[in-house]
Amino acid sequence: MYVCNVDEASAVKGNKYVDMVRESVKDENAEILVVAAKTEADIAELETYEDRQMFLEEVGLEESGVSRLIKSAYSLLNLQTYFTAGVQEVRAWTYEKRLESSAMRRRYPYRLREGIHSR
Repeated sequence: MYVCNVDEASAVKGNKYVDMVRESVKDENAEILVVAAKTEADIAELETYEDRQMFLEEVGLEESGVSRLIKSAYSLLNLQTYFTAGVQEVRAWTYEKRLESSAMRRRYPYRLREGIHSR
């Protein structure tokens, strides 16, 4: 995975430097993420989900670079998340996708209960 930090104007499609990275790694079957750190900082300062979504629409992005980075890293590392919810807490458990439910129960026997939702 290659992450290219670009100026705000290049956040959607990249720029000539991103194109150079794409060209130099084209035989690697690598994912290239284009992120504008300034835009990410602006998004992080917004208080509500709705404000963040409106900001993303204004700059022409579907989701933040941080979200894309997390999703790409999980995919590259073959990870997935189970969410468990109880009366006192909600937790996210990261695991390797290759683990089957029986292996999950052995690894997290007291944590996995009814109502598990995967993401």
